[in-house]
Formats: sequence, structure tokens, C-alpha cells
Amino acid sequence: MQKRKMMCVVYGSKNHSEMYLYLPKAARLDSLPPALLARFGPPRKIMELLLTPNTSLARVDVQGVLASMDERGFYLQMPPAEKENWFADYRKEAFRDDSQ
Repeated sequence: MQKRKMMCVVYGSKNHSEMYLYLPKAARLDSLPPALLARFGPPRKIMELLLTPNTSLARVDVQGVLASMDERGFYLQMPPAEKENWFADYRKEAFRDDSQ
């Protein structure tokens, strides 16, 4: 297990709800691939945090975040998969007209 720490900045996408970009604090946004920035949209700074192997993140593994920042210089957290619209499915089934 890695025994290291990294100060990072987390940006949120204005274009995509729940999409986040983690960058080492010393990194600059203009160093990122242009295609990534175009897809991400205008970033808004969410927070700065110290990542350690013991840091608990809500939806991602901190080891993967640290490794990605070492290898690529950033980590892109994608939004969760859309939840099934169970209520719409229920309504279709419940109100289906079987008389035809």
C-alpha cells in the first residue's frame, strides 16, 4: 500500500451534474487535454483536500484517484449511471390496457 499524501483541488463541471475533476494542487487547468476541458465545460472549484491512502471518498477509491493523478496528471470522476425510472415503468405496467 502506498504511504503518500497529495494535496489536490476538486472541480465540478457546470455542464454535467456530479462530474468532478481531481488535480494535484500544483497542476494547472490549462495543462489538461483540450478535449477533456471541452467535454467537462467550465470548471468551478469545489474544494481542496489532502488525499492519503486512508482518505474516504464517497464514490471512488482513493488509491485509484492517486494512481490516476500520478499517471495522467488528473482524475475524472464520472456521474453515476442514471437510475432506472422505476415509477415510469410501474405506471406503464399498472395502467396498461389489456382489453385490446
